[in-house]
Amino acid sequence: MCTDRTMNKHISEAMRIKAEIQILKAELEAHQDFIKGELEARDKTAYTYGKDLDSITVTWKEYSKKRLDQKKLKEERPEIVAEYMIEAKEKRFTMRH
Repeated sequence: MCTDRTMNKHISEAMRIKAEIQILKAELEAHQDFIKGELEARDKTAYTYGKDLDSITVTWKEYSKKRLDQKKLKEERPEIVAEYMIEAKEKRFTMRH
């Protein structure tokens, strides 16, 4: 077990990194939004930057997937939901100001 001072140091460092990640995520999202906008403006779904092994290909395509409409199932067939519902125990780690 460590001292409170060591624990506090790790918490402070983790919070600093968490804040940095938020800034980087916002920057990444801005760049991605720009690229998506350019692909749409150019009426393209893919763009390749660079050559050979160093190339980077970016794609922005529509795709479909199937999901279960849980709300509708709960409304229309609650007995099925109850039959297959399981309880899971998990631990959640949080750090906040």
